[in-house]
Amino acid sequence: DLDAVEAYVRTLAGYTYKTVEQRVCGARHLLRFLRSRGIVAHDVAARVHVPPAPRAPHIPSAWDPDDLRALLAAVDREGPLGKRDYAMMVLACVLGLRIGDIKGLRFRDFDWTAKQLSIVQRKTGRPLTLPIPDSVGWAVIDYVRNGRPTAEGDGHVFLSHRPPYGPLSDNDHLSQAIIKHMRKAGLDRRGRRSGFHSLRHTAGSMMLGDGTPLPVIASVLGHADVDVTATYLKTDLERLRECVVEPVPLPSSEALGGGRDG
Repeated sequence: DLDAVEAYVRTLAGYTYKTVEQRVCGARHLLRFLRSRGIVAHDVAARVHVPPAPRAPHIPSAWDPDDLRALLAAVDREGPLGKRDYAMMVLACVLGLRIGDIKGLRFRDFDWTAKQLSIVQRKTGRPLTLPIPDSVGWAVIDYVRNGRPTAEGDGHVFLSHRPPYGPLSDNDHLSQAIIKHMRKAGLDRRGRRSGFHSLRHTAGSMMLGDGTPLPVIASVLGHADVDVTATYLKTDLERLRECVVEPVPLPSSEALGGGRDG
């Protein structure tokens, strides 16, 4: 009943808004299923709502350039899985693509003659066209030619390497792949995000560090609002230090004409 669901929602106190939203959405799906099977008599799902919570932007987790190079160098590019992981990782850290868009890439999205990649972003529904740098292009080509399993009639570029070969699951964010390569590179995971989204943040931070204007970064990352892109300013500590004003020494009480109690 509703009391049981609300008791469950209360256990989510302290989680991020996004996590609470996902859990409540999952609870609604379960309740609708239970009602369709006659297990729940009333439409409880319609009365379950996400509790109000602040949605302050968090500081993105970006990779240090040396650590990123070590991570990429640790990938075994001789094997099929390594070729796939490497190509997906450079798409994230060079072009800043979301993991959902990387998994959804199809051969028709690549214009090799013009060296362009054109997609419709899954999150925003907006079209996005990006140039294909050589580092990205050759990584994808190497995977397709020498590592990708054969899947008849499937236009997806990146596939699961477990039979039956097919598109990667929407629920598989491939974070474990990055963690595996981090361990091989000897990189410490403590205090660091280790998902594909951190590689996307790194692309934005590196562009910012190179002096790329925010509107350009926004267009590359596919942000509909430049204010979202402005969050990446929080990762550039050197530029933030340039904004700090040196404190002006305050005059002593004697200089102001007052005594110790003045």
